[in-house]
Amino acid sequence: MRRIAVLDQAHLGIDSDAAISRVTTAQLRDAVRRLSLAGADAIFLSRTSLRAAAMIDAFEAETGRPVVCSDQALAWHCLQLAGRSADLGFGGRLLRG
Repeated sequence: MRRIAVLDQAHLGIDSDAAISRVTTAQLRDAVRRLSLAGADAIFLSRTSLRAAAMIDAFEAETGRPVVCSDQALAWHCLQLAGRSADLGFGGRLLRG
């Protein structure tokens, strides 16, 4: 079993779901850019109210790493449980194959 190690983290300083749903693309991009990605295999964006799905492809292109957010991971898992392909053609590497 492969272990997961958190190599770095960044936060937005937001503590409510109502506020996290209003995070802008620029705010999220700034948080991703603050990460030290040396040795990282992927980037995980946590918070189910975070509207990150539309930004995942751009973040992957910019960082060269897979980017996974909570809602995207849930969608992938639901597709797996339903016996469906996760190849949606959008939504980052996780949902393109």
